[in-house]
Amino acid sequence: MQAIHNSEDKNDWKKYGETLEKQYVKRANGANGTKTQYERTFLQFLKEQDLGVTLYEMEQFNVGTPNVQEKWKKLELAADNTNIDEIPCN
Repeated sequence: MQAIHNSEDKNDWKKYGETLEKQYVKRANGANGTKTQYERTFLQFLKEQDLGVTLYEMEQFNVGTPNVQEKWKKLELAADNTNIDEIPCN
């Protein structure tokens, strides 16, 4: 992504963003999409662009002030390219 952002042709970065936006409209119902639709669309986009980027999700649990626990999971596009596998990290 840094190479695209730093490209001498500043339109590359703009085109990249427009491509992602079109995918959100097409696959995730635009501004009316669900969390799962957005995640799936983003993961599909990352796969198509072959960026080597990984998506993680973190939940925080308050176990008494000031102690907060975090639970992490890796989100991956399943083999069927539509479902999302959640892989616990801790």
